[in-house]
Amino acid sequence: MTASLKEERYKSSQWKAVRERVLWDFPVCAYCEYVAQSNPSTQVDHITKASEHDGDFYDLDNLVGCCGSCHSKKTSYELHGVRHATVKGWGKHFFNKWRDKVKGL
Repeated sequence: MTASLKEERYKSSQWKAVRERVLWDFPVCAYCEYVAQSNPSTQVDHITKASEHDGDFYDLDNLVGCCGSCHSKKTSYELHGVRHATVKGWGKHFFNKWRDKVKGL
């Protein structure tokens, strides 16, 4: 998918409606709870990349609300090849990274 097509999808009225619904359903970051935090959701995340999830960009079962920090971390992990198919899988990944950081203090 080209960058311009991806950008167009995020600007579409369909995405705006889906985004509003997800943020309503997930007012608190879906990933923060795994590291004992409760930051407000400000972004919508595809749990698995839409291209890896039957290509349905708007599938509510593959979308969660999250904070900007968790979204950035998750994107970075994905760029390094980390994959999880569920929020719980990602939550455990975040918890393990957090635990390793705390142990090192």
